[in-house]
Amino acid sequence: MRKKILYFALDKRDTTSFFRVHGILPYINNPEFELIPISGQVEFDWTVFQGVSAMIFQRPFVEAHSQVIKTARNHNVKVILDYDDLLIDDAVDMYNPTHALYKYNQTSLKECLRDADEIWVTTQEIKTHYLPYNDNIHIIPNAHNDYLFKVKDKLKFNPKNKKCFWRGGSSHDADVMEKADFLVDVINKNKDWEFGFMGSRFTYIEQRTGDNHSIIGAMPIMEYFRYLNSAIYGNPQLMMFPLCNTKFNAAKSNISFLEGTYAGAAFIGNKELPEFNLECAYDIKDLGDILKYYESSLKDANELAWEYICDNLLLSKINKLRENRILANI
Repeated sequence: MRKKILYFALDKRDTTSFFRVHGILPYINNPEFELIPISGQVEFDWTVFQGVSAMIFQRPFVEAHSQVIKTARNHNVKVILDYDDLLIDDAVDMYNPTHALYKYNQTSLKECLRDADEIWVTTQEIKTHYLPYNDNIHIIPNAHNDYLFKVKDKLKFNPKNKKCFWRGGSSHDADVMEKADFLVDVINKNKDWEFGFMGSRFTYIEQRTGDNHSIIGAMPIMEYFRYLNSAIYGNPQLMMFPLCNTKFNAAKSNISFLEGTYAGAAFIGNKELPEFNLECAYDIKDLGDILKYYESSLKDANELAWEYICDNLLLSKINKLRENRILANI
């Protein structure tokens, strides 16, 4: 009989769930266990955990989540937690909309970490900071979903498509604003390039730049991928993702690097941060020089980045890590 493994996300439709739970677990098919989604479950008692071997719980942090973990373990269910951000102590930056939420729930968050049988995280930085609370932590990085977005369909670098693209929500407002004056200067000095900003609005930049600054409305995740990977609307030469050098950002994974590379772009980010310090990426401080002097090297950067992803960060490979960890817990 196949063992039953439950999985639960706080919001099954958000981006973190796409990369960590509901967008990746359905692609695991193993004869020894069955993965069963229960996101949306409100009450957790013996009727939920009867005959269950393990539960994967994404991002628990409040007292109610801690009680679910205790209830599961009381029913001899192994509990695996998954975190894609560094959430303890003062890590969540004050400018992040969730700062107060996580600050208020630190006691419950740490209790969740202590009570888990195993924890999966995206980066070494998260593991390092969580180790004092649990010594059974495994790094399972975010990956390019090659089931949904086939390797053969990757967009090629387009030397005629002089677009530089940014995307992000309000949690990244301070990251962009730290570079606002610099970005205004670069945008205004490179009128032959189009700079597209999707998601948050930055009026301080908008008011000081011209027609080569495009505002793109936020989209549901699959529409966003369709847009970015469209030869007509997307396919930029550069994907930029400036981040402040903070403890929270130092633990971030490089999802924007995955997205941009598949769309045919070279990537430019903050190379002071571990996950963005890649040989096949550029540093945001050099953006102006890259557009002026290094445009001919962008194609090589994109191809090297895609080679790195295919070798290390395809979901078909990374899911083997999850599969092996599940088998170790049943």
